[in-house]
Amino acid sequence: MGEMVAAQGDNVEREILHHARKNNGTIHLQAEEMKSLKMQCSFQLSAKSLPVMDFFSRRADPYVVIYRGAVPNVRLSEEDQFKQKVPVFKTETVKRTLNPTWEPV
Repeated sequence: MGEMVAAQGDNVEREILHHARKNNGTIHLQAEEMKSLKMQCSFQLSAKSLPVMDFFSRRADPYVVIYRGAVPNVRLSEEDQFKQKVPVFKTETVKRTLNPTWEPV
């Protein structure tokens, strides 16, 4: 969310990072400031065509974790910076689907 506020324009696109896997996709965020409603922010997350994680059911049990970013450190690798991030929110797990939609946050 901090990157959305600091970004020029209303759209932000970032690579989805995972400490062990490459090519996890990208996340596209779009924000609109509503000056009369500065009290609360809500959003809904969904995904499409996730990779199969269970060989037998050909499905996945996906969830999302939102992290607070670490302070950038030019001496650390991207992987080490990822390890410093602090989780601040986790969605519920949506069972047996490759196209989940989570409850609004």
